[in-house]
Amino acid sequence: MPETYAERLDRDPEYAEAHRLACKAWREKQREKVVEVTTDDILHGTQQQQERRLSSTMKRQAAQVQAAFAALEARCDLLTAIDGIEAHSPAWLTPVRAKEPKKNYAIVNTISSDQHFDEVISLREMGGVNCYNRRIAKLRLDRHYEKVCSLAKDFLGGHTYEGAHVWWLGDAFTGNIHEELTKTNDGLGILESLEYWLDPVIANFVLLAGEFGKLHISARRGNHTRTSQRTPAKRRVVESYDWLFMRLIQRELRGDSRITFDIPESDDGEVIAQYNTKFLATHGDQFRGGSGISGILTPLKLGAYKKERNHGALDTPFDVMLMGHFHQYMTIPGIIVNGSLKGFDEYAYVSNFGYEPPQQAFWLTTPGYGPAFHVPIRPQDRKRERW
Repeated sequence: MPETYAERLDRDPEYAEAHRLACKAWREKQREKVVEVTTDDILHGTQQQQERRLSSTMKRQAAQVQAAFAALEARCDLLTAIDGIEAHSPAWLTPVRAKEPKKNYAIVNTISSDQHFDEVISLREMGGVNCYNRRIAKLRLDRHYEKVCSLAKDFLGGHTYEGAHVWWLGDAFTGNIHEELTKTNDGLGILESLEYWLDPVIANFVLLAGEFGKLHISARRGNHTRTSQRTPAKRRVVESYDWLFMRLIQRELRGDSRITFDIPESDDGEVIAQYNTKFLATHGDQFRGGSGISGILTPLKLGAYKKERNHGALDTPFDVMLMGHFHQYMTIPGIIVNGSLKGFDEYAYVSNFGYEPPQQAFWLTTPGYGPAFHVPIRPQDRKRERW
């Protein structure tokens, strides 16, 4: 019977040792092959992953570039449409008549500012004093403009109105400049707020144009609608949501010849005349202070003095300065300060500021008396607002 492989290994030690060494060498060779293949696979797999990652990055960057181009194209279209609109003061604000008029001519004026659209004022946190949100703001906005019509036509009838002038003096939106506002505001953000409020504001402008035949709108930016954390000096106006909002409205109404706009890129714009009275409009945040016993009178008078001095040197004097910002309705010689649409809020409450209801300035400008018939319009109606 032939000798088996196992029997020879047992019988012949030299053969067994040679077999052991051969098996060892084979195993090492196989191990090298495995390692070599595994390394190649890893390198190949890494290269494929890098290629896929690079492809994904390139696709994402391409999509971002396309989106940027689309946004730029839309912005260019928007600015082209906006810049094609001329902004100027219409001639009807300063009519020239050969003879002394027999009729009582007048221009209807209202300041519309500090609406703080989409801010939420909590009724509970205010101890039942005030409540404000998007729904209530819409009611108060409509009531404001309705009261402009009723005051001029029903309570101050007997005048022949040249037209109406809306001084839109900033802080239409409360913005996201403070963390607490970001947490509590209505809506999905400032851009969504801009889109929502276009139609309600346009509707009220059209209402005034229909009632008085002509409407001029002078717009200024506010500090709450800035796009930076601090209010800048450079690009102060054009990087404000107030400016963009009114430019969009101007574009929407460019086909209505009854309505004209004054939307400057300077903070105060130009001095605007009505008959023989010259007005300077600004938001009011250039003037600081007002916490002393004299309240806002100190910063107002100091600010008015500086403005008068500068405009006198520039040969552009004015008679009356208009502003918002302080949320305190006030008329003193040479100055008209607007209230706010939102009214008393949590900040005013905990700061112990004097209580003031929501109110917006109204007056008539006449050829003989200048600004006259000053009345604060109070648009709050708890029954309609349901609180």
